[in-house]
Amino acid sequence: MGEGEVRIRVSTWVNRTENPSKVLRAIKNVVPVSEEDELPDQLGEGWPRLMAFETSGLDKLYKLRSSFRTNRILDTARMLLRSSLRGAVMELLIHKQAALSGSIVLCEGEEESPLGAIHLEIILPEHMEDNITLFLDWLAPKTSGGRIVRETTQAEVRAALRSSGFTAQSP
Repeated sequence: MGEGEVRIRVSTWVNRTENPSKVLRAIKNVVPVSEEDELPDQLGEGWPRLMAFETSGLDKLYKLRSSFRTNRILDTARMLLRSSLRGAVMELLIHKQAALSGSIVLCEGEEESPLGAIHLEIILPEHMEDNITLFLDWLAPKTSGGRIVRETTQAEVRAALRSSGFTAQSP
């Protein structure tokens, strides 16, 4: 994974009662991952098992970005991303069963998804720590009256990711 790229970690616990291939499909419905992205299981045998992947690139967030718009949850997604912010790292919890059916339903807590939530971590380069708003304005822009207030372009985000000295312009 290159310098100046968005990294994405996605993980969930697979329970004994769950089919691992269905859990993998649920994950892929959120973030397109491949076998090469899978992180080794550090826990060995037994249940529950951790299924975890790490990938990179803005393109891996397109499904999520599109879902926020389609489901009209931009403000909720933005609020959850902001409230989880630790440095340049943000996290979302996604309902595992809904993800299996192709829907992205955000959870405020693990208990909202009976089989456990899918944990999605978005890791921006350190130089983006002071410029989180630019990224959020691309992924989950603010709305007013159901309309997007200001949306950052993909080109602006890519430029910011590549340049450690980039700062957003005020609208």
